[in-house]
Amino acid sequence: MDIGKYRCMTTNDTSPVTADFRLELYRPPLDMQIANTDTTSLITVHEDEKISLECSVKSGNPVEDMMWIRGNGTIAVGGPEFISYSFWPMRGDHMANFTCVANNSDTEIPVHQSIQIYIELIPKVKIISDLTTNGILEGSSSSLKCQYHTNVHPITFRWRRNHILIEHGTMVSHQNIHLDIINVSRNESGSYECLVSNRIGTGSDKINIKVTYKPQTLSGNYTFETMLNNPAKILIQVESFEKPIALWTFSVGGTEGIWDIRKNGDSSIFILSSTVVPKLQQEFGIYGVRVRNSAGSIDIKVNVYQSGLLGLVILLEII
Repeated sequence: MDIGKYRCMTTNDTSPVTADFRLELYRPPLDMQIANTDTTSLITVHEDEKISLECSVKSGNPVEDMMWIRGNGTIAVGGPEFISYSFWPMRGDHMANFTCVANNSDTEIPVHQSIQIYIELIPKVKIISDLTTNGILEGSSSSLKCQYHTNVHPITFRWRRNHILIEHGTMVSHQNIHLDIINVSRNESGSYECLVSNRIGTGSDKINIKVTYKPQTLSGNYTFETMLNNPAKILIQVESFEKPIALWTFSVGGTEGIWDIRKNGDSSIFILSSTVVPKLQQEFGIYGVRVRNSAGSIDIKVNVYQSGLLGLVILLEII
């Protein structure tokens, strides 16, 4: 072999000139290997679990620079002999191509090898509802559809309302998941959540559903007493999914006050208060109130009678 040190000697007029150099035999990097690949150059990983892409070669002469490439971009540099790139695979990395490159020459073709990432996916979940405003009228029916995407089965699913399990099941292949809401009642308002699980993890989505209903009174009659030129203090309690409004609808002539409406704590009970001031004897009697929300209204009759006289109790009428 002619590998070794050499010296070139010459003269420049009367002065000797020497130059030393070493002759090396070029050798490309060999036997590139990427860890954890199968026979199809595929690496199977789990979504959101950190992995390392490890590439090694038998070092060449001169020693090589190494890099990992994805698409047209370099994502890691290293070498000689070994390079590792660690990352957390996301859904967008599924079936992405990665190439390991080892290069020790400006003239020779670099050694390279490509692999593909197959990501086993956590279910991605989306609830689809036919309710345009996520509101449903009490007594009506609807259905929620739980869409999910994953490449790992079987899956288990759970429906929860306000964190309480209401339905569950298992599927060995992709199917639609539905939750039927039949003849819904007001106590079924709240947060609905669909959870889909496989051996990789759990995905979920939730939707808030408000059951709407017209105001409902909490008493069978409303009777109030007062004297001439004194206000009768009117108090009415109603249940409503939202703050209602109240309007006087008819009277026998007394002066009617403005309605004040306040919520009773965190409940769905509202206290409606106003006044009626009779100035003449004939202004004692029946007054009408309409209480309304976006789902409907009720009409309430109240009896304002004179103190010291027998009052007539007018039962509640709901229209």
